[in-house]
Amino acid sequence: MYGPAYFTHNAPDQTLVGRLMSDNGTDRIGIVDGTAIMRTRDTAAALALSSGLANNLGTAFDPIAGPETVPAVRCFERASAAAAGLPYRCYVAYKRYAAIVTSDSEQDLKRKTAAQYALLANSL
Repeated sequence: MYGPAYFTHNAPDQTLVGRLMSDNGTDRIGIVDGTAIMRTRDTAAALALSSGLANNLGTAFDPIAGPETVPAVRCFERASAAAAGLPYRCYVAYKRYAAIVTSDSEQDLKRKTAAQYALLANSL
């Protein structure tokens, strides 16, 4: 488990991500196997954090369709294949949790995102 400073330190726009973390009451972050899950103050904060992080991608990522079974999910593919990092990511929120799921293939991304949502929805 990490605090918001760890996640903010690795962000391209540290000021914005730090503000999003603070404004939405993010207090704990778990990171494993290309997925980060963040605990926020409440449901509205989780949605705001997820949306804010997704909106921060700018032109580095292009939107793609997410898994149909996951409400309000936003998924993206890296615009440039030459850029570093995993090329696919989805942002999803459930109750007071926001998650970022990443992968090296679109099919795997959708599977992992649906599984992450199911874990949250069936555990909380």
